Amino acid sequence: MPVPARVIADSDVPLVPVLALSKDDRRSQ
Repeated sequence: MPVPARVIADSDVPLVPVLALSKDDRRSQ
């Protein structure tokens, strides 16, 4: 699921870790 821009802005989390998590989810599935 794509992360809303507001959540990214509030948490100040870079997109790289988020993309990495999405890749891990794909691998697990």
